[in-house]
Amino acid sequence: MEHRTLRTVLIANRGEIALRLIHATNQLALNSVAVFVSEEATSPHVKAATHSFCIGTDPSSYNHVPSLLAAAKHFNADAVLPGYGFIAENAQAATAFVQHRIQWIGPSPQLIRLFGLKHDARRAAIDAKVPVIPGSEPVSTVEQALAAAHSLGFPVLVKASAGGGGMGQAVATSANHLPRAYHSVIKQCQSLFSNTQVYVERYIERARHIEVQVFGDGRGNVLALGDRECSVQRRRQKLIEEANAPNLSPQLRTQLRQAAATLCAQHNYKSAGTVEFILDRDSGQWYFLEVNTRLQVEHGITELVTALDIVQYMLLQASGVDVVKPHLSTPITEQGAAIEARIYAENPAASYAPSSGTLSEMQWPVESVCPATSSRIRVDAWAERGTFIPPHYDPLLGKVLAWGRTRPLAILALQNALRQTKVRGVSSNVELLLQTLHQPSFLTGSYTTGLLNTFRPAMRALEVLKPGLQSSLQDYPGRVGFWHIGVSPSGPMDAYAMCMANALVGNSLNATALEITVSGPTLLFHCDVVVAITGGNFAPTLEDGKSIPTWTPCRIPSGSVLTISRAAQTSSSPHGGKIAYLAVRGGFDAPKYLGSSSTFPTGRFGGLTGSFLVTGDLLPVQNDPQSRYTQAEQNGLLFRWPVGKRLPSSFVPNYATAEWTVAALSGPHSSLDFLEQGSLDELWTASYSVHHATNRLGARLIGPTPKWTRSDGGSAGLHPSNLHDYTYAPGAVNFSGNTPIILMLDGPSLGGFVCPITLATSEIWKVAQASAGETVRFRQVDFDQAQYAMSCTRAAWDAVRVYDLDGLRKTAAKWSPSWLTEREPRDVPAVLACLDPAKGDSAEIKVQYRMSGDEHVLVEYGDIELDLSYRFRVHMLMEELKQKSFVKELCPGVRSVLIKYDPTQIHVIALIQTLTELENGTLGSVEDVVVASRKLELPLAFADRWTTQAQSQYLRSVRPNAPYMPSNIEFIRRINGLDSIQQVEQVLTSAQYMVLGLGDVYLGAPCAVPVDPRHRMVTSKYNPARTYTPEGAVGIGGAYLCIYGMDSPGGYQLAGRTLPIWDNYGNVPEIARGAPKDTPWLLRFFDRISFFSVSDEELEEIRSKFLKGHYEIKITNDTFSYKQYLKFCEENRASIKQFETKRQAAYAEERARWEADGEGQSSAAADHASRGKASSDTGTASISTAPSDDELPDHHFAIRAGMSASVWSVQVVEGENVEEGQSLFALESMKVEIDVEAPATGVIRSIGVAKGDVVSPETLLCVLVPSTTSSTTKCDVLHLRNLYSIGIITHRQVVDNAMDRAKEIRNVFTSLATERHVSSQLEALDTGRHEKRYMPLFGIPFTTGANIDVEGYETDAGIDGLSYAAKRSSLVVEALQQAGAVFVGKTSVDQLNIGYTHCETGGDVLDNPVYPGHVCGGNGSAAVAVLQQVASFALVLDRNGNTTTAPALTSIVGIKTSEGLIPCQPGPVDCLSVYANTASDLKPVYEVCLNARDQSEAVLRSLLNKGERCQTRSKLGQLAIGVCTTGFSSSNARTIQDSISAYDMAIEHLKNGNFVLKPVDMTPFETAADLCNDYPLNYLKLGELHDVMQNPVDGIVATVVERMTSLRHTSVSALGRALCKLDECKTIVDVRIWSEVDALILPVITSPSNKEEVHKDVQRASVSLSHYAQLVTCLDLCALTLPLKGSTPGGIMILAPAMEEEVLLEIGSRW
Repeated sequence: MEHRTLRTVLIANRGEIALRLIHATNQLALNSVAVFVSEEATSPHVKAATHSFCIGTDPSSYNHVPSLLAAAKHFNADAVLPGYGFIAENAQAATAFVQHRIQWIGPSPQLIRLFGLKHDARRAAIDAKVPVIPGSEPVSTVEQALAAAHSLGFPVLVKASAGGGGMGQAVATSANHLPRAYHSVIKQCQSLFSNTQVYVERYIERARHIEVQVFGDGRGNVLALGDRECSVQRRRQKLIEEANAPNLSPQLRTQLRQAAATLCAQHNYKSAGTVEFILDRDSGQWYFLEVNTRLQVEHGITELVTALDIVQYMLLQASGVDVVKPHLSTPITEQGAAIEARIYAENPAASYAPSSGTLSEMQWPVESVCPATSSRIRVDAWAERGTFIPPHYDPLLGKVLAWGRTRPLAILALQNALRQTKVRGVSSNVELLLQTLHQPSFLTGSYTTGLLNTFRPAMRALEVLKPGLQSSLQDYPGRVGFWHIGVSPSGPMDAYAMCMANALVGNSLNATALEITVSGPTLLFHCDVVVAITGGNFAPTLEDGKSIPTWTPCRIPSGSVLTISRAAQTSSSPHGGKIAYLAVRGGFDAPKYLGSSSTFPTGRFGGLTGSFLVTGDLLPVQNDPQSRYTQAEQNGLLFRWPVGKRLPSSFVPNYATAEWTVAALSGPHSSLDFLEQGSLDELWTASYSVHHATNRLGARLIGPTPKWTRSDGGSAGLHPSNLHDYTYAPGAVNFSGNTPIILMLDGPSLGGFVCPITLATSEIWKVAQASAGETVRFRQVDFDQAQYAMSCTRAAWDAVRVYDLDGLRKTAAKWSPSWLTEREPRDVPAVLACLDPAKGDSAEIKVQYRMSGDEHVLVEYGDIELDLSYRFRVHMLMEELKQKSFVKELCPGVRSVLIKYDPTQIHVIALIQTLTELENGTLGSVEDVVVASRKLELPLAFADRWTTQAQSQYLRSVRPNAPYMPSNIEFIRRINGLDSIQQVEQVLTSAQYMVLGLGDVYLGAPCAVPVDPRHRMVTSKYNPARTYTPEGAVGIGGAYLCIYGMDSPGGYQLAGRTLPIWDNYGNVPEIARGAPKDTPWLLRFFDRISFFSVSDEELEEIRSKFLKGHYEIKITNDTFSYKQYLKFCEENRASIKQFETKRQAAYAEERARWEADGEGQSSAAADHASRGKASSDTGTASISTAPSDDELPDHHFAIRAGMSASVWSVQVVEGENVEEGQSLFALESMKVEIDVEAPATGVIRSIGVAKGDVVSPETLLCVLVPSTTSSTTKCDVLHLRNLYSIGIITHRQVVDNAMDRAKEIRNVFTSLATERHVSSQLEALDTGRHEKRYMPLFGIPFTTGANIDVEGYETDAGIDGLSYAAKRSSLVVEALQQAGAVFVGKTSVDQLNIGYTHCETGGDVLDNPVYPGHVCGGNGSAAVAVLQQVASFALVLDRNGNTTTAPALTSIVGIKTSEGLIPCQPGPVDCLSVYANTASDLKPVYEVCLNARDQSEAVLRSLLNKGERCQTRSKLGQLAIGVCTTGFSSSNARTIQDSISAYDMAIEHLKNGNFVLKPVDMTPFETAADLCNDYPLNYLKLGELHDVMQNPVDGIVATVVERMTSLRHTSVSALGRALCKLDECKTIVDVRIWSEVDALILPVITSPSNKEEVHKDVQRASVSLSHYAQLVTCLDLCALTLPLKGSTPGGIMILAPAMEEEVLLEIGSRW
């Protein structure tokens, strides 16, 4: 073989295969060139390659040959290795590389072209005498395809010649199906391939998919390296493969391998390839399928069995090595069995929908060889933690391969490996793969390609249907141990409730649970699980309306839907808490980030995806760790709290309060150093109102303005609340300016504001539960009291968790959650001890020990000034303490350290004694300190556009007149006495900033000070803080510089932007940022940062390169000596003094300006936060003229806020006419915007608020004067229920008006309700009216069809002689009346006779009130009754689906329910339809109708029948809807253009409604429609005949016989054939369609509906007006008709399987 030099290889791929190919080049010491699009710059394959080349931003660039050629030429690549996918089988691409003298590693372009077209490959197989599936030559028309199919026999497969990967195929089971299949494949050819040739072949239903791996030398020698079983497939794409294929006889295996080798040898095949075969399981016959002229995804299992490296063979062959020749004489040894499982980011429960997002966890099994079990595990993967899975490519994350000496050992090894595989952040198929490996047919090797259709994947998870307001996963105690670098602990806001929820279900206290805020989620349970719901007063209910008790473990069965809604607030009843918890037995399985699964949305990590829940999230549930006790518990031994038993009330906190008393401890700063005595006293006596701007970061309070004992913060800032940065304790009451904020669990760790008091740890939950507008009072306790409460809390948790009733009783005897009210307050000083050298103490530097809650002590050195000696003293203390067992964490600040200690190991007094002893002699002298101090050089874009935009946003929306506006940099210049803005930049880029603390504004953000005092610019911070700061922003506050680690609030004056300092998942390589992958923070204590100036554009480029690992920060390891520093300062004393004097003068001038403006002592910033109209006592809008509800005129409606919030916008003006449901105001509470809508149509009066006002629940927003005409004439169910509730009209008025309108359209009715009957119904409602008004259909008028029994009225089927007087109302009518509905009349059955072929009924064809000159359709009279507001809803009987037409023609909505679901008569199986004005109105009516079911009636269908079908995958989450993408004009010549336009319009509506649209083969529906209309099949007649024989009435039988004999002659055989074909259609729909989609849409009106056309031939019109109507019942479906208003009548029909009406109602609600 010719020798070629191969040095550099272009890897023309991405993801897993790119890494596999790069690995092979590395093994052969070859250079590799990776290509990537810009969004994948940090992808693993880019980092692994020798070189990399960006081919653009377009995801399709991987297929762009010119870009790939450019990459190859740039690095002088000798060859290109494509792998699989993209250009791997692109003959034109191969030719292009060859023409540019770049070797194509793979088969020649000629072979790719030959085998790439399936019909050419078939010919080649035939020439090689290899059996092929009987099939046709290429066909170019439907007629040719049909002829081929007839000759082959159905079923057949229509295939694209250029297809592959399961794409470009469609099954046709009959001649009727074939046209649709043909057009479907043609369309796929046009969109996916460049070749539109198709052919037809016989379809083998029970098939095995077997392939042979080949390798040729290009000279006629081809090796068969083994075979593989590839029959585990979804969407005809492989999931699990085996080598070698199981259960093949030696003869068959030899035949397949020889056939593959012979076929390829005849064409001088070169390199690797695969020949695929289909084995008919029933006949045992095998056939050639195709040749893949590339490396296969599953090549690895052949490598495991043969011990060959196929990729290396390809590279060696390209280098000129003859790798085939040695094996021609020496057979390849095959040992054992290997199995591969493909791990995809997809959701098997949602039709394998791909899942895009960031992997919060990606755990692969460890690659290993285990001699003991004779097995080996190999992982070929690219995805890792932090990888973003884009939506543009195949969602393959990687492959897990297992080898075993035997097949059972290989299966066992793969099962164990998959159990170790964990994917979080996106959905995956891992559980499906595991379940597949346990299927009996797989274990025995007897499966076929239909294996995945034989079982339903089980999921141990909860699916989020609606996420609620701010629902997140949390664990206790949260993310501890990283406070010193600015990582918030997060965790439960109400730790008591969450830990008790875990205890009630028997979990460990640190199990992950769901935190629910204000508005709870709706969850679908995919597994049986025990849950407990605790916390505030929420109302959890199941979908059947059953309430779930709180503070009680409850068992929730699989398939249940749980909604957790908040209990309502009224003026007299407070919210009762705003946070609740859902714990599940075993806990939620969320990945750990820095040791915790708690969600920290601000930092975008923790939980499942680093954010609050969203619709579609799957919450995995861990297995019950105590399942071994289950049997014992069933036998009476209780190891945990019993299911169904409520926690004793003494341990359930009282959340129903609007006044919260909270225990707190003095300190760290409740001293006269900062606040006047009066303000210190006010902390314990004043009531503070909770501001609406309250969340997990902090609770802002509104209260008295503090009086300060100092005029400013010195070098820490101009405001007296400013301090040199120190570490806060969670629960500290922080005065940001004059505004008190309780720092909660997502709050910042390091900051520079005074904190006078700190909440007791056991009391933080109370502030978390307090709603906006409620009040908080602080009660002082001491350390012992606080710790006693915490220890009792833990004792209660532990007792409940193990069902220790004796322990619980002991705890109850001495403590309860309301313990605080039982004890007197204690006055405890904030400063626990002080050592002062000036007073003779032996300490080197003055030190104070301040209480900071019951778990922290703050140690402060020196005076309140910037002195590096203080920080070095802190370092010395930390070095001594870090080995102490009682120390949990040490968090340094500028001149302090916060010590978190374990109170169970050491008392606070003992801790202070230990600290003072260290200070009195152990620590040594600070002058001798030398610390490690790296030097880092970072780019700085000064006055950049990103921080400038943040300032502009603050200027517009927060505080336009702030002294540091409009330019922060100008403020920095002015307050420091600098000559120009350029001088500010010069100082910034000349200084070295030493990092004294981390986490100044979260996530490793430095608190850094210039080493040289001549560079120390001093500023004041924002007051109030900004709500937004861009990540990487550089700011100055006090004397300190900060770099923001993430987008966040902030208060530093902004000067520029630099590189990211935080990397969540370590995506930036360590070489670039100097930190290992598991260390997300960049900076360390005592690092020295210097900046160099760059432009905005240059910074953008540097940031881009940095994130890719292509830009390395210059980092120099060094040390810093404090003694040398003192020497430097002494040498430069004069110039330092000169700088400081100038700065202090400018600072004093600025302070005087602030004092003149009242900036320091005023509450201007706090007032601004409360928005304008705040009153001094409550901070909420006060409207003196607001009338009470009793003072308003009759029927005037007072629209009140209903919550504490701020007015975000006012969207109406005085006197404006508004419609019901129109948005009037937008309120903002807890950072969420909430619309206030008009409850009725009317006129707006007395607007009492303006934008920016703060409102309480009782605040009157405006008065609505309802429009009496619109109120009493509009009959929508929800509208009437609303008007009744607010007393605008009465039920008598509504019904009287309805009867008057009914008389005006008397021709619509066969009979109207008598005055006596109407009066009796109304009188029944008047009795106990106040209670009955809460009935679901109270006072709602309705009609029925003439053929539905209503007691005392004639039941008429519309045919002479078929009538009788009903002695009892039908079950559904009785149920409706019991729910409060009022019967007003019976509508005509059918004026247009839709579906009654040759069975026309009497009556006129009604004119259409909406579209004059058009008809109303079958049961049009009922539609008109609803349309004309006679009835809120109408019932009609329908056995053939024709009720779907009238709503579309009259612009209302209608639902046709499943056959037998809702009974009308006590006996026959009925099909009931309901008409209403809106889809929302259908739901309450449907729910009442459903209650009419008489379970004793055997003929009624059980709701359990829905289990016979595939359950709705998304369960009202992101629903999948099937659509016909080719339109209907090509498949049904009768479909009019208006209908096609309506269909296209409907698709656009659905695209905007959070639906997944999927193309569906509509052939079975087309065929069924033809059968119903054109064949000798009349479903209705058969049903009617059955009913007549069950209820014989004189004269009726003769009438039916007469009608039947008048029909056209129909033979029994023809009827039988039609029924068989119909059954075939139903089977296809059940098996194929409903496994892919939840619902699908069809046109409703398929022929002209104008009266002129209809009268020409009523019989034809009755059949063709809605071509698809009758198939609804025939195929056992339910249907929803939705109107689409246009110039002519139109609409769509949405179909779903029987018993899935809820799916239709959900779609309707989004319409």
